[in-house]
Amino acid sequence: KALVLLALSGCAAPSKPPSKPKLTYQGMNAQGYLEYRREQDGMTVIRIPKGPYPRRPYERTGTTGASEPMIVGDYLIDQCEVSNAQFARFMNTGPESEHVLVRETPWGLKRTDKGWKPRKGFERHPAVGVTGWGALAYAQWVGGALPDPDQWMKAAGGPQGWVYPFGNEWRQDGCTWYGNGARGTVRVDSGVPSPVGCLNMAGNVYERVAREGQPTMLKGGGWVTNHPLNLRVQDMCGQGMDAAEQSVGFRCVMD
Repeated sequence: KALVLLALSGCAAPSKPPSKPKLTYQGMNAQGYLEYRREQDGMTVIRIPKGPYPRRPYERTGTTGASEPMIVGDYLIDQCEVSNAQFARFMNTGPESEHVLVRETPWGLKRTDKGWKPRKGFERHPAVGVTGWGALAYAQWVGGALPDPDQWMKAAGGPQGWVYPFGNEWRQDGCTWYGNGARGTVRVDSGVPSPVGCLNMAGNVYERVAREGQPTMLKGGGWVTNHPLNLRVQDMCGQGMDAAEQSVGFRCVMD
């Protein structure tokens, strides 16, 4: 189906995010990291303490280069990719923008007389059809930002610097990708957890990561990925801010 570009002019004034996002402590996860509920959108966020992780160099054909220790400051990262249901709630606050924030897609959102709704059965699937501008706007709404490459890679590979979010060795069943039969997205709360407890950091959908302030880097691979190398923590590709399609989503970080 063709994607329908929807103008966002004439919307009501947006709901302002809390000046200090409200977080409710939930306890420690199975990986030993503290978790909180972000009340603005109900997302579970995981605290990653300040410290080093071994940053691996990007290599197109393998993972052989020596890593270098990189200090990353204390931050919170979303446990899951932002879902269609969460993004629909955001859109229904009436955000104004000179840019298109989202496009209708068969697996994402649709616009009705009563506002934006997730497609039936895809409420808990990752928000797709979202532009880079839409991802930025959502992150600001919850009081956060899009992760930079080091924040994303530390959460995906852990402070131990795994090659994949599920370990150093390739697993055919480690994530949702084209090579194990995936032909679309799965729920955001599924999949093998990373060393810090984040889900779907390989496969399901590519995730937007901030490069020079704009989320134009993609990491993690997606359901369309057909080669294991593209599912490594270190792997990366790019996409413009105005692009919006069904294999790209995002998650947020907070100070």
